[in-house]
Amino acid sequence: MIAAISFAGGLVLFLVCTLTLARALGAVLRGKVRSRLYRASVPAGFVVGTAATAAVQSSTLVSVVLLGLVEAGAIGLGPAFAAVLGANVGTTVTAGLAGLRPTILGWVSLAAGLFMVVRSSRGKVRAQAGGVPQDALVGLAFFAFAGVVLGLDIVGDSADAVFGLDNVQRLISLASVNSLGAFIAGSVITAVLHSSSLVTVTLVNLVREGSLPLEAGLALMLGSNVGTSITPLLASAPSGRRARALAIANVLFNLAGALLFLPATGSFAEILRAVVPDQGMQIAAAHAAFNVLTATVMLPFSRTVMSLFVGDGGDKEIDTYDTYRSDRSRHRARSDRIPAGVEFRPSRAGKLGSGG
Repeated sequence: MIAAISFAGGLVLFLVCTLTLARALGAVLRGKVRSRLYRASVPAGFVVGTAATAAVQSSTLVSVVLLGLVEAGAIGLGPAFAAVLGANVGTTVTAGLAGLRPTILGWVSLAAGLFMVVRSSRGKVRAQAGGVPQDALVGLAFFAFAGVVLGLDIVGDSADAVFGLDNVQRLISLASVNSLGAFIAGSVITAVLHSSSLVTVTLVNLVREGSLPLEAGLALMLGSNVGTSITPLLASAPSGRRARALAIANVLFNLAGALLFLPATGSFAEILRAVVPDQGMQIAAAHAAFNVLTATVMLPFSRTVMSLFVGDGGDKEIDTYDTYRSDRSRHRARSDRIPAGVEFRPSRAGKLGSGG
């Protein structure tokens, strides 16, 4: 009962902080910074998504931040979807590449947020709309990010308390009777635990020990790829249409790739046995190969795919402030053009008027 309450509390904290993060980013990212970020290319988005996920070992966390940037209108849907593809690839990198963990990032973000809020209360600071200091808004964004990390951590710990690693292994073994059952079990387990990395490591150990056939492990791995996209979909529920479109595209992309690959798990298992000697590493190699292959195929079509979901070209900027400045500049340009043959006559009230 206590674990269930903790799970619900962590989930609420996660959702509230996700929405707060989007609003804070929308207020903080303005002018040139927003313009440059919005014009990021698809390859740049892919590289950043891969590197960020390899560093923090949480594609869920990276995807939630991307949802916040999209909701704030600070990044185009094409580059954002490319970054999500990169996040899928980043999960295949060995844990601890940069020595960071999501929990540590949460504490660092909390400290940074506190520093920015204290700084905003001292001295002369720049104010945003409504008179709120910019440093305070930056601090709010840090606090929201820390809340997202803490919410995910609480949900994960609660799920571990309810299920336990031994029970997860038993459930995986029971689900390995057929490929479809293993696929569904992998999706559900990963969605509940909010950690595809944990599921993948468990699969590697079970296959290496001979407790799980390689074919069943591959089906579970494919399901895990789908399950890890459920949390960002849940996080996008209180967000706008564009953020929800990104989350839905992520789910459908992973689902389509997994369903296309699922019938070929038997043939792929034979190839892995011939190429990779270590049984455990066969799962790790399959995980990397699947994500790299699907991302490579889809990456050139990132903008096109997202345009199908939003129907406005995928990367239409929605920042009203920048739109206002653009419209004002065009108005000035039109007012400076005086048609030929029109004589300018200043008012008699002007000191330099010629009278007449």
